[in-house]
Amino acid sequence: MLLTKIPPYRIFSRAGVVLKEEDEPMVDVSAYTGGKILVDMQYYKHGRPGAIDRALVRRSVADKLLAAARALPQDYRLKILDAWRPVSVQRDIFDEYYHALKSAPENKGLSDGALHDMACRFVSFPQTGERLSFVHSSGGAVDLTLTDRAGNDLDMGCGFDDFAPLAATDALESAPDTPAAKHRRLLYTVMTEAGFTNYPDEWWHYDYGDLFYAAATKSAARYASIFDETEMTYV
Repeated sequence: MLLTKIPPYRIFSRAGVVLKEEDEPMVDVSAYTGGKILVDMQYYKHGRPGAIDRALVRRSVADKLLAAARALPQDYRLKILDAWRPVSVQRDIFDEYYHALKSAPENKGLSDGALHDMACRFVSFPQTGERLSFVHSSGGAVDLTLTDRAGNDLDMGCGFDDFAPLAATDALESAPDTPAAKHRRLLYTVMTEAGFTNYPDEWWHYDYGDLFYAAATKSAARYASIFDETEMTYV
């Protein structure tokens, strides 16, 4: 497989994105794929209040994940780390990161607004009055990594939710022959060829049909936010 070089870092403007909603049901990735894609929900695993133990995504997203998994070389697998996320969990993650930034000595004297903007680079603020709120509310966003055939995590250069410059998807492109750089390129290749876009600040984050996808592709968003599991329809 010819691996795609990861393009230089850039963030797409989300201003002006419109919603052309499709009422597409959600599916459980593990059940829908027959276990072909591993699921290891990190927030549930580490006891974050309100986190769920299932990877829920829109049906088209699950189909594209299957396509990406099938495109991997034989000894590799996809593993989902997070997918649809309740609003209470998003608030908890945002508040935790915001207060960590506020308590950091290097940020002393920064205004609440500046700290809020810094936090939003890695954790979207949950606006429950918005039809297009944080992307993990849409069923279109997934956090994932690569494993070997036995399910052991592969070196990606830094861990999931490592909010540092090294987390940028292109951060290892200066040394493309290292195992971690090759793994990032492999994940990027199969995911983008399956139709996903990547959030450039996070090597693990991919989107289809949501706000980030719409901004990156200059198209309309397909999936509105769902803040509570009781609002969902399932296949």
